[in-house]
Amino acid sequence: MSRTGPQAPKELVEGDALPAVPVYGNTGAGAATGLFSGSPESFIRVLPQYNFPDVAAFRVDGDSMEPTILKGAYVGVVPFAGDIAEGGIYLVHMPPFGRVIKRLRMGADGAIVLHSDNSAYSPIPLPYEGYANVVLGRVVWIWQLC
Repeated sequence: MSRTGPQAPKELVEGDALPAVPVYGNTGAGAATGLFSGSPESFIRVLPQYNFPDVAAFRVDGDSMEPTILKGAYVGVVPFAGDIAEGGIYLVHMPPFGRVIKRLRMGADGAIVLHSDNSAYSPIPLPYEGYANVVLGRVVWIWQLC
């Protein structure tokens, strides 16, 4: 029996034939250095269409992005390429909290504003200068239970 539909795999891929994506720990912890080149703590297997070049996975360790991203979800992140998409979701290095997942928007004064989807958390302005040293990567997929 095969699945049909727009998101159905084009071909049957099982087990060890699935691409392995490195998991580099939790969000909310860890340093930015060596983020996509260090030793992963584990691997997860994904469907081929989610195996983007240089993608790395992180476990979400908080509720600030709920209901979009649930605590315990995995996010696939590709290294930051220099351009921010308004409203996109990014992995950001924010001392002293470490790596956090936030939605980025442009502020009225030219600052970048980090937004949580959970209204219990306030927006955090980030000076535009040096943002490329703080924004680590762009979230390209979310893997979680519904």
